[in-house]
Amino acid sequence: MKKIYLLSCLLSLAACSKDEINSPNGSDNESVEVKFQTNLGEYGDIVASRISGNKFSEEDQIAIYASGAGEMPFTGKKTFTSDADGVLSAENVFYKGTETVNFSAFYPASLFGEDGAVKPETVELNLNTDETTGFGNVEDVLYATGTGSSVSPQVSLTFNHICTKIKVAVKAPAGLNLSGAELYIKALPNGTINMNDASVTTNGTAQDIKVPLVLTDDFSTNDIFGEAIIVPQTIAISTDFIGLKLADGTIDYGMTDKEFVLSPGHSYIFNVTVNGNILSFDIKETGWTVEEPVIIGPVATNP
Repeated sequence: MKKIYLLSCLLSLAACSKDEINSPNGSDNESVEVKFQTNLGEYGDIVASRISGNKFSEEDQIAIYASGAGEMPFTGKKTFTSDADGVLSAENVFYKGTETVNFSAFYPASLFGEDGAVKPETVELNLNTDETTGFGNVEDVLYATGTGSSVSPQVSLTFNHICTKIKVAVKAPAGLNLSGAELYIKALPNGTINMNDASVTTNGTAQDIKVPLVLTDDFSTNDIFGEAIIVPQTIAISTDFIGLKLADGTIDYGMTDKEFVLSPGHSYIFNVTVNGNILSFDIKETGWTVEEPVIIGPVATNP
């Protein structure tokens, strides 16, 4: 599996008036910025989202909430936007006192309502097939928490994947014409995010989620897959899970021979073998592993 360094950036946020707060070193009339250092957590790898290389893509937006005793740097949801260098910024984000501030961050920001809105208890997550492309959702959902104060202004935010990544490759016998064929996984597309711990509770009924059809002659050397991101869930034994729809409209499913759990922050490879109208597959859990984080920003050294 191709591994890359993922996501670490130092965020320096815009200044406001200098007389808002004393600095922690005792000098008066000096503002203390809220600073974030971010990276991707235990499960990294290439994700099917707008995150690329070792940074957020330009114009990516992250929602951050602040909570704690005393006056907060901002109230409700605050959106931070990435520039071309992967650095996030927002206006007027300064500590207002020495109390510890708790931060929770979510990507993408658009999923979590309007700026200034109070942090909700839950958020609905809908990963149905995209109406425009016809394929399953390919946007990652990330979550992080951290703390900071005017005495210790830098906040460490380690982002983790809320959902599950599915990767599928198909091997068909010579002579089988798969021109116009379509590949599906049957799974629950919807869930509810608990905003306190970012756990997801699934809801709804299983649906066919279209995945790009990627063919290979050899699973052992293949590194290209059709991909989708779905809510974490348990797939029961003896259920249809992977389907191949041929050009004539018929669809054949591969059925599970055991129960398996698709966990948050994990990636699963399904190698599907087609034999006539019979589909069989094996499953490999890979995890979104990540190397040491890369620091982006002033005085940073990047590979």
